[in-house]
Amino acid sequence: MPIGVGAQEIVGIAAETTAGTYLAPTHWMLLRSESFKYVQDTVWRRPLRGIADIAGPVPGNSHIEGDFEIEVTEDILPQILRSARGTITKTGTAPFTYTYVPSAVAVPAKTMSISVSRAGIVFGYTGCVISSMEYSMDNGLLIGKFSILGQDEASQTALTPVYVSTAPYGSGQYSLEIPSGTPVLDTDAFVFSVNDAAEAQYRIKNNRYMQFAKYGERETTLKVSRDFADRTEYDAFKQLTAKAIKLTATKSVNASVSFELKSAIVGEYTIGGTTGQGDLVRADITYQGVYDNVTSMPFTIIATTSAVIVVP
Repeated sequence: MPIGVGAQEIVGIAAETTAGTYLAPTHWMLLRSESFKYVQDTVWRRPLRGIADIAGPVPGNSHIEGDFEIEVTEDILPQILRSARGTITKTGTAPFTYTYVPSAVAVPAKTMSISVSRAGIVFGYTGCVISSMEYSMDNGLLIGKFSILGQDEASQTALTPVYVSTAPYGSGQYSLEIPSGTPVLDTDAFVFSVNDAAEAQYRIKNNRYMQFAKYGERETTLKVSRDFADRTEYDAFKQLTAKAIKLTATKSVNASVSFELKSAIVGEYTIGGTTGQGDLVRADITYQGVYDNVTSMPFTIIATTSAVIVVP
């Protein structure tokens, strides 16, 4: 096998019918980076027997972990969110609306298989779930970073990807509302993060891999950088005022993705830009997402697409 480079790499996913049982990819990622790895907690034996060296290994528990970063499109995002800590509902006729709502379950409804081809060698990761996710922009390009936990890994047959022609979102296709319903034009950075604190769980059984991933306390944050023009958000920070915030990326009436915090409270507010005469005065704001008693949810992610996606 010849030496490979990153340009050759392929990543695909498939929703598993049976958790932990490999399925060949049904959807292919517009990949920017990945760091999947097999982790095993080997026990290195050091019995006291007159030597000062490792006597040998004993197999320990194992699991899969890592991140992958992609260009976000409205047809692929719901596929990934099926293995996150929440529920997806499908409404309408083409274009369909897929609405992801987070939940408090201990384990997800769906696991997925992730296939990675590196230098032509295929790794099949099974029983994978989304532990955390982050959405941001790179010079206007909407990107998503997803952290995963999984059960096991094995070699698989060669992959033949079929990529969709869906274009990603870029500059000039966004609307940011702070609060929802009030568009603002003074922001140039947006990072929306959801961490469900997944932990690998092991049980006594006849294999070493993770039995399942247990979710913990959720933390939802939104970070924005804005021109400092008035005290509105600063005073809201001091008063712990809650508000809804919404970012929508739109290509057409048939293609959009939106992220909405139902109740966001400023946790940090830093005014900068006072180190030089030419510096623009800016404010870096971190919102803490909290549970909204009116809508009975902390946030939603909504994708509008003509793609037909089977939801659990």
